[in-house]
Parts: sequence; structure tokens; C-alpha cells
Amino acid sequence: MRLRIVVVVVVTLGILGWLVFHLGSVRTGITDTEIISACRTDITALTVAVEAYAQTFGSDPADLETLTTGPRPFLRPAPRMVGSSYTESGYTITYDPATGTVSSSPDPCP
Repeated sequence: MRLRIVVVVVVTLGILGWLVFHLGSVRTGITDTEIISACRTDITALTVAVEAYAQTFGSDPADLETLTTGPRPFLRPAPRMVGSSYTESGYTITYDPATGTVSSSPDPCP
């Protein structure tokens, strides 16, 4: 009886391991789609935050970090947000304070 349980457990773990291995290799095929989606979402969020800041204070923010500070932050601080750029895996978003525009590199999103 115990041997049967051990065999069932080992076979089950083997099947699960095979599934994880093969699904993991299939998943790399949709990574590009996820990166593009994340990039577009980040650009939208940063653009909305810049516009909200401009509406509230009457001028564009000096840089992206300005949006994360003060008594009323428009964004949560992010470790990859430095000055006027935000770097994520596969893309970089840059804010131009002179024009108030947000763009990505590569442009458009990868």
C-alpha cells in the first residue's frame, strides 16, 4: 500500500515537473507581448501623472522623481526611476521637461 502511494506521488511530481519545464519554455514566446503591454501601460501612467501635476501646479514637473515626492505624490517611488528616466526590462521611458512629453526607447514600445 505504501509503495503504491510512493509511486503515485513520484509519478505526479514527474508530470508536474515536466509541465513546468515545458510551459516555462513556451512562456518565453509571449514575453515580448508582456513587455510591450507593460511599456504601454507605464507610458500611459507616467503621461497621466505628468498631466495631473501640470493641472495641479500650473507647470510641468522638473523630472519624474518630482512626481513621487511632496505632500501630494502622483506616483509611488520606483527604484528604477532616476531623474527623467524610468528603466524596465526591455525598455526605457524618458520624460522631457522642456516639452512635457513622455517617450520610450525603443520607440514605440518594443
